[in-house]
Amino acid sequence: MIIDNDTYRKKIAQSDINTSIIVQAGPGSGKTTLLVERLKYIIENRRHSHSGIACITYTNVTKDEIIERLQKKNYIQPKELFIGTIHSFFA
Repeated sequence: MIIDNDTYRKKIAQSDINTSIIVQAGPGSGKTTLLVERLKYIIENRRHSHSGIACITYTNVTKDEIIERLQKKNYIQPKELFIGTIHSFFA
């Protein structure tokens, strides 16, 4: 059964901030939008600013898109937030 609706996406984006998610879907399905909403939710609801957040993508294009979308929504990237590729995460 395939579920594709705003309620389901909101439930994922606003799930417990201590829960990791993996987003796998086809092109144009809203993966980047979901990740941006999830990051906004975590930034707004985390208890400790010293805890780290990692958003790991496969491509630099996706990394740049996530950063750009957060900036457009006036979210300043906290120093504890890593957004980048798997290669840069381990570098």
